[in-house]
Amino acid sequence: MEELSSTRTPSQVREIDQEAHSLSSKLVFEAANEGDELANKVIDEVTLYLGLALANLANGLNPEKIVIGGGVSKAGDALLAPLKEHFTRFTFPRVAQGVELAIATLGNDAGVIGSSWLAKKKLINDHE
Repeated sequence: MEELSSTRTPSQVREIDQEAHSLSSKLVFEAANEGDELANKVIDEVTLYLGLALANLANGLNPEKIVIGGGVSKAGDALLAPLKEHFTRFTFPRVAQGVELAIATLGNDAGVIGSSWLAKKKLINDHE
């Protein structure tokens, strides 16, 4: 929203906001895929801050894998490519080499699938 108000650059994102008074990450990524300059700036800024936050966590915890989930993860490589670039800028070289950034494969169903698996496991253990 800040980017919309600070520039007068023609943009699909601006048109969508003016018509619907509502934006979503899906709409921003769709506009970026069509070459919208403002949408690409928004994605770059979001992935910059997310990459910085994940890099700080990775530098302290040194994980093998970081999985990005939720609705925004549906953007796939449009999210992952700039995120990896920013993440690598802020991580220690050894940490960057040892961690994999990935998109969650279960999507929004991950919580339901995980809780079902735990319930099944508990029922099986209680009957043994």
